Order: sequence, then C-alpha cells, then structure tokens
Amino acid sequence: MKVQTLSANDGYSDILVGAYLQEKVADTSLSSLSSGFRAEAAVSVSVSVSVKAFPNPVVNYLSVQLQGLDAKLSTYIRVINTQGVLVKVVKVGNIADGVLSVDVSGFIPGGHFVLVENGRNVFKEKEVKE
Repeated sequence: MKVQTLSANDGYSDILVGAYLQEKVADTSLSSLSSGFRAEAAVSVSVSVSVKAFPNPVVNYLSVQLQGLDAKLSTYIRVINTQGVLVKVVKVGNIADGVLSVDVSGFIPGGHFVLVENGRNVFKEKEVKE
C-alpha cells in the first residue's frame, strides 16, 4: 500500500491511498490522479446521535430521550432483564427526536437493559428498577 499526501490548495492536507503491487487496469498513477485536482470547498456535516434513559433508578415511568435518529427507519425500544428475558417492546415508529415515556411499573425490581433500535443501529442503556 502506498500513501501520499496531496495538496488541493485549500489549506487542508489530503491523503491518497493506493494498493501496492495491485494489477494495473487503467492509468491511475499518482501523477495522473493529482494533476488538475482542485477542491472547491470542504463540506462538513456533523450529526449528533444521542439516546438517554432516565431517571436511574426508575420507579414507574422511564423516559427515553432520542436525538438525531434516522426518521426513515423504524425505531423500537426493547427492555431486557439481566437474565436476558425480553420484558417489553415499544414500537416508536419513524422518529428522529423526542422524549418517550415507558411504563415499567409492573417490572420486577433489579437491573434492566434498554435497547433502542433504529434500523441497524442499536443504543444500549442500563437501568435499575426500584
């Protein structure tokens, strides 16, 4: 593998990585790739994804705060006890942000895991039920 630093004259370092000894199919040499290379502008997108469950310990109702989820995907809240038994499933639907209340009043006191699933993304919080 070969790594070379290029310059797009934008004040930032650019890195090009190539596969050393890889069969050459076309002219992809560093000189041909870097010639005429010019970056117009750098775009930075920062998405903050956050899942919080509170209060801890919880008595009757657990609040689950969601921020930055993909609203195109279905979201589920699953609560699992420390023995690995699924004790509650809440289908949230398609949501990006919000605070949801989950009734845990009938749960046996002890530790529980709150899993928030948004597509393939899974967020885990540990809660104690009093």
